[in-house]
Amino acid sequence: MKYKKILIIGGSGFFGKSFLKLFINKGLDNWCISDIFIMSRNPAVLNKVFGKKNLKNVTLLKSDISKVKDLPSCDYIIHAATSTDIDLKTNKKNFRNIKNINIKSVSNFLKIIKKKKFQNTKIVYMSSGAVYNKNKIFKKQKETSSISSIVNFNPSNDSLYKYIKIKSENLILNFNQKAKMKIVIARPFAFVGEFLPLNRNYFIGNLFSSIITKKPITIKSPNLKKVFRSYLHADELVQWIMIMLVNANSRTEVFNIGSDQSINLFNLVQFFKKFYHLKNIKNTLNKDSKKLNVDFYIPNIEKIKKKLKINVKISLKRSIRKTYQDLID
Repeated sequence: MKYKKILIIGGSGFFGKSFLKLFINKGLDNWCISDIFIMSRNPAVLNKVFGKKNLKNVTLLKSDISKVKDLPSCDYIIHAATSTDIDLKTNKKNFRNIKNINIKSVSNFLKIIKKKKFQNTKIVYMSSGAVYNKNKIFKKQKETSSISSIVNFNPSNDSLYKYIKIKSENLILNFNQKAKMKIVIARPFAFVGEFLPLNRNYFIGNLFSSIITKKPITIKSPNLKKVFRSYLHADELVQWIMIMLVNANSRTEVFNIGSDQSINLFNLVQFFKKFYHLKNIKNTLNKDSKKLNVDFYIPNIEKIKKKLKINVKISLKRSIRKTYQDLID
C-alpha cells in the first residue's frame, strides 16, 4: 500500500478547513493520504482553528501561487486559490489588479506543473457553477450547458468572480490540449458544513448566524419562492474531490459538484423557523415580485453519478442538522 501526499493551494478557507477536518478524523484513510501541504497567504489561521498539535503530517506554506517558482512534489494537487469575496461594489477601482492576480495564479501554476516531477501528478482545479448563464427556468445546469460570455466583460455589470473562473478554465483546457496531464475541472455549487462563512453573502450561512447570535436578519431577496438552491455537505464535497483526483485522466473532464435536491429559499426559511426557532426576520419585498424570473441554481450531476459512481448520501435536512450541531459544539 503506497501512501499519498496532497497539496491544497488556497487551503485556509471553507474547503481547506473541511478537508483538514476529515484528514484529522481519519476520513481520508481510504485514499491512503499520509501528508497534506496547505499553501495559503495566511495558513497560520489553521493552527488557531485546529490547534497546532492536531495538525500532524500537515505542512503549512505561506506563499502566493501567483509568485512562487516551484511546488512540493505530490501525488495530488487541488488548486482552490480564487477568493469568493470578490465584490465589484467595493473593488471597482481595483478590478483590473484583482483580475490579473487571479489569472496569473493559474498561469503560473500551469507553468510550474510542466516540470517533469509533476508528470504523474493528478490535479483538480476548483472552478464554480457560477460559470453558467443565469438559469431563469426550472432546468438543472449540465456540464454542456451554455457558459457566460466574457468577450465583452463589463466590470460595472458582470461578475468578476465568474470572469476569473471562465478565463481560468479556458487557460487549463488550452494548456492540456498539448500537455495531456491528468487534470479535472470541478464546478462546485453550494454547500453547508462546520466552516460555512456566517457573516458573508451566503443565504444559508446568514440563517445559521441569526440562530446562533440571536440577532435579526434582513432578507433582501424580493421573492424567496422563486429562488432555488441546493446544498451538499462539506464531508461529501471532500470525498467527491478525492474520487475525482483518483480517476483524473488526460481528457480534462469537467464535473459539476453539488446536491441535485432543490429547495426554494422560502421553504428553507420555514424549515429554520420550525426546527431552530428562527425569529426577527425583516424581509424587503418588491411590490412586483410576482413578475420576477425564477433563479434556479441547481446542478445536474448525472455525469458524475454515471462516470464516477457518486451520489448524494447526506440529505439536505441531515446536512443542516449536522452543520448546526458542529457550529454549536
